[in-house]
Amino acid sequence: MKAHLQQYLTSLALLSEADVHYSLAAFSPISIKKGNFLVRQGEVCDQAAFIVIGGVKSFSSDKTGNENIICFRFENEFTTSFESYFFRRPSPKSIQAIEACVLLRITPARLRNLLERIPAWDIILQELVRQELIAREKYLLAYHNKPAREKYLLSLQQAPDLVRRVRAADLASYLGITERTLTRAKQEAR
Repeated sequence: MKAHLQQYLTSLALLSEADVHYSLAAFSPISIKKGNFLVRQGEVCDQAAFIVIGGVKSFSSDKTGNENIICFRFENEFTTSFESYFFRRPSPKSIQAIEACVLLRITPARLRNLLERIPAWDIILQELVRQELIAREKYLLAYHNKPAREKYLLSLQQAPDLVRRVRAADLASYLGITERTLTRAKQEAR
């Protein structure tokens, strides 16, 4: 199970083989069922997770309970509520499994230990935050102020796996449209 994370860390070319093995020991495997949460909005996030199998959605809920999905994460990606995890504040978002997941989790205390023992982990964290910022920027540039049909076609082109794996209601929320509008966009795209 940790082989996926080992490959990921090795691919970064920042850690020695010994540092990779030491790092792997800091992560604990967990399984979560579809629908379960890694963190709920308003709670303090006590884990970051590397996804071995499955997928999660990150979203905030408005006062009426509507979900506003901001991203999806799948295999070989990390997920956490960065602000909550690093600054020990209530999370501004929820992270929920959209599929049964196998994750490798790391607590803030174990991550601090890695940072103290292996300085390259600071660079790894910078890279994770950089990837998160780039993903947000791409999302905004790709989907903001575009017609529904164009948003759907773009998601088909750039993220066909996403369209295949997520529920229509979740995809609609992510694209910033209603499920009904998504259905129309799919029909127009045929």
